[in-house]
Parts: sequence; C-alpha cells; structure tokens
Amino acid sequence: MRKLTKLLPLTIVFGLAFSSANIIKAEVVQTNETEHHEVSGYTQEDYDLIKRRQIEMGVTPEKAEELIAKLKNGEVLDADVLSPEEAVNTVKVVNGDTTTITYFFPDGSAAQTEFTDPSTTNSISKGSKSKGIILPQSI
Repeated sequence: MRKLTKLLPLTIVFGLAFSSANIIKAEVVQTNETEHHEVSGYTQEDYDLIKRRQIEMGVTPEKAEELIAKLKNGEVLDADVLSPEEAVNTVKVVNGDTTTITYFFPDGSAAQTEFTDPSTTNSISKGSKSKGIILPQSI
C-alpha cells in the first residue's frame, strides 16, 4: 500500500464506487506510522457484487473469497489504492473498437478500464464528431 503523507495525522474519507451499486464509504485514519481502515455500510449484497465482479475480471473464486474476508476485516483492496503502474500483471483485450485492460494487484484483486477508440467509430452523417468512452470498472 502507498504510504499517506506524513505531514500531519489526518482523516480521509473516500468512496468506493461499484457498477450498478450504491456508493460505499470507507474512512482511513492515520496516526503516526499506522493506518486503520473503518468500513461502514457494506451489506451482503455488496460483498456478493464485489465477488462477482472480481470473478468476471479473472480472479479465481477462491481468491475472491479471500478478498471479501480482507474487506470484512476492515482492510482495503490493492485495486482501490494502488495505481495501474503498480499492478503485477496487466491483460489487454481489443474487441473491435473497444479495448479492455485488466490490472491484477499484489493481493490478487483486479481493476478494469474499458475504452472505445473514437477514430474507429463510424458516423453516418458527414461532419459529425464522435467521442470515445472510458469506463473504469474497479470495485
């Protein structure tokens, strides 16, 4: 995990967004050199969704269970705090004009980004502009 700045003890509140789910809040509290994560608001439905999404991204069912246990223990998944550059494995799949990149992190969690290349999008009317779409798909 990345260390938070050591300037002052601080509290950071951030949201974990799920595709088609409610926003869950986690609170990170840092005092001296230790971090404590207090998770509030997870329901069994949230855990089931996280597990399903991780499996869809290529995580084994066994590893997905371990990740749920990690969340229930108040820990944060690497996919939610590490940058894509810190992934231990990256899988890129191109399907037509859509590219999906899946990042696998040290704890086994996965995050996914999907985007559409606007230069390959066909437009019926002349002079119209098309925009690419980027969809972050981490938990």
